[in-house]
Amino acid sequence: MTVGKGAIVRAGAVIGHDASIAAGRVLEPQARIAAGD
Repeated sequence: MTVGKGAIVRAGAVIGHDASIAAGRVLEPQARIAAGD
């Protein structure tokens, strides 16, 4: 049970990290445009 929980937490951390990178790639150009204006 402890191992399963740890694996879920680890998987969630990896997925969250990937999601934040993907979001950063999408939002970065928009933020640059906004900063330029």
